[in-house]
Amino acid sequence: MVLKVSRQKHVVIYITGLNDRNVKFQKFAVSTWRVFGVRPILFQTNWVDNKSFAEKLDRLLGLIDDNKDSTVSLVAASAGASLAVAAYARRRETINGAAFVCGKLRNPQTVGASYYLQNPAFREAMSALSDNIASLTKVERARIMSISPLLDETVVVKDTVVTGVKNVKSPTLFHVPTIALCITLFSFVPIIFLKRLQKGRIET
Repeated sequence: MVLKVSRQKHVVIYITGLNDRNVKFQKFAVSTWRVFGVRPILFQTNWVDNKSFAEKLDRLLGLIDDNKDSTVSLVAASAGASLAVAAYARRRETINGAAFVCGKLRNPQTVGASYYLQNPAFREAMSALSDNIASLTKVERARIMSISPLLDETVVVKDTVVTGVKNVKSPTLFHVPTIALCITLFSFVPIIFLKRLQKGRIET
């Protein structure tokens, strides 16, 4: 199946991972995506605040809905992938596609207890992740790219791999450096994938 999207404007929402109090670097990096002809928007999740996962998801869905007259794609880093999957599952008719960098997509039980203690909304997001992924059809999964490094000390590489998703290996090492490179020098990889989906150039 080839899904052709006729809308001209392309909004790419970038969803932050954990430790996102200071997003200056990410905000600058994402702003450079304009060179690809997209309008980037940074969604600061604020994982450590007292807001629930449902509240964070509602805020993201509101942002997606605010841009319903454009093509909307998602890019998420690390823990942000769990939030992006939830949004995609609820706006599957709206969202063009998604790309994750070092996204934790499997085995929520292997996340360190300290991460969940400091970021309670992340625990909720991971608890819902399996059902959200299971709800996606073969075609919808094919519109997701998951990028992982050769070695990741934070998210085990096998936990970034999901059947039916376009799983891509980045020639990089470690968690933070891979995210940094994939939203700067290698940002063309996820963005071109999403633009090709928009233009109907990728069969799904």
